[in-house]
Amino acid sequence: MRIKVKASGMRQFTIALPTGMIFSPTMIRLGLCIGRKYADEVPDISAHDLRAICKAAKQTKRRYGRYELVSVESAQGDLVGITL
Repeated sequence: MRIKVKASGMRQFTIALPTGMIFSPTMIRLGLCIGRKYADEVPDISAHDLRAICKAAKQTKRRYGRYELVSVESAQGDLVGITL
């Protein structure tokens, strides 16, 4: 997974994260625990659903390579992109 940020008037920087680590069941479970602690509403997700999410993300990475998940441009011209 790559997170690219380009702010207007500044250099672009990229953060590379291993897809296997991000979409591992342990990391998703950790994210849900943190979300439940600090967020107002967090959806209930079963262990079966977590495994399905992880499997789908890994299959998408294998099938499509660099798949763009998010691309956002602000009014000031800042760009943020997240690719799988």
